Amino acid sequence: MTTSKTSTSKWDKRQAETRAEVLEAARRLICNHGLEGLTIRKLAATAGVAVGTIYNQFGGRSGVLMAMVRDGLEALAVSVDADLGARPLDATRSLMTALLDRWEAEEGIWRPVFLALKSEPGDHGLGVSGDRLRAFMLADLAAAEEQDMFDGPVSVELLADHLLDAQVALLVQWAFGTISISQFRERSNRSLELALAAVLAAPYRGAALERAQIA
Repeated sequence: MTTSKTSTSKWDKRQAETRAEVLEAARRLICNHGLEGLTIRKLAATAGVAVGTIYNQFGGRSGVLMAMVRDGLEALAVSVDADLGARPLDATRSLMTALLDRWEAEEGIWRPVFLALKSEPGDHGLGVSGDRLRAFMLADLAAAEEQDMFDGPVSVELLADHLLDAQVALLVQWAFGTISISQFRERSNRSLELALAAVLAAPYRGAALERAQIA
């Protein structure tokens, strides 16, 4: 029994290491050659794994891209939770700032990635990554509700959907080159704060309007 568990543990560890190596190789290929340089054969050669390994772990190129987004979002979400202790609303604000900082620092990687993902089926085009972001926002809004930060009853589920949809709409504009990263950042902040201001009680409403730079 012990030998079996040890073997399974080693297998899982190696699988995780292979996954990380493939994702890092994908980042390098996109950074150096653009999205068109990310083929399964090139990725396998760069990561030093078999083509079948990539298909088994990710299902294909879109799965690799989705995993890149999911891993980046998860790491930032964990970091924000740890830094802020999940303080209501500030957690969502900080996560969006952290995401924009990451995307701006590595714009040559993330713009083509999101552009490719928007061609995939799904309500928001981000798959489980979008679901994770919504879940983070939903938990944050629920915490705010528990602390009576809203001016009356609020459907936190609908509010989380609205916040995510607004951010994804801006993400698409940025991915297609319609807006710059600085415009993305400005509009993201304003959209978030105005949506919150519409439902927050005083003095939280005033603080949100100030953050939106319209008060």
